[in-house]
Amino acid sequence: MKNCNELEGEVNMGNANNDLLIENENLFRALFSAVGAVLFTLLAVNFVMSAGLLLFKVLFVLAALYFSLSTLAYAAYYTNDLQDD
Repeated sequence: MKNCNELEGEVNMGNANNDLLIENENLFRALFSAVGAVLFTLLAVNFVMSAGLLLFKVLFVLAALYFSLSTLAYAAYYTNDLQDD
């Protein structure tokens, strides 16, 4: 049976392997949000230009704004992290 220190070392080793793939969590979130922003912007443009329910037009525009602003915020957090190092 392993003690707590050995188990903690295994958990840290697992986190170290994940850190090699994603160096900064804010960068990953910015890239993920950018994909959502582009998708919802295209959907919002299509729904605004076509005849459809007003509810979907508003929802897609709000989702596009949310993901666009999230992308900018996470990119700003990423650059602040770079400046701190």
